[in-house]
Amino acid sequence: ADRLLVETLCISMRRFRGTSMKAWRCDFDKHGVGWVSRAEFARGCRFYGCPADAIWTSCHNSGGAGMKFWELDTEEALDLE
Repeated sequence: ADRLLVETLCISMRRFRGTSMKAWRCDFDKHGVGWVSRAEFARGCRFYGCPADAIWTSCHNSGGAGMKFWELDTEEALDLE
């Protein structure tokens, strides 16, 4: 069920900004550092009306304090490489 929430967020991001990477840069990683804190992620999710905690738990696999774009949208991240 959590992967469905992730997909819903990514679709919303693409609809609003054209690509989820553009949305990530505009609405999540506003400082351009390549990752976001849990608080920054929660703000971005609120903007898109999505539940941050469930999505963070489902996606955040790299360990450490921050989430990177590829953890959220692996498919688009691979297309960018």
